[in-house]
Amino acid sequence: MQGSDGQGRRAKVSPTLQATAGGLLSVRLVATFLGVSTATVYKLYASGDLQSIRVGAAQRVSREALAR
Repeated sequence: MQGSDGQGRRAKVSPTLQATAGGLLSVRLVATFLGVSTATVYKLYASGDLQSIRVGAAQRVSREALAR
């Protein structure tokens, strides 16, 4: 299984490696950058304070939206 440590567990990936193509950032990376929890990032998405983009089942935020 790709992304596994060989024992059925997912290998940990640095949040800085989770930026996707096109400058879209993962929830974990946004949380790390802002110094908040991932739950807070989801609350910011829900309130409209942080604009996100759906990519499949994941939510991503553009670098430009994060700079605002």
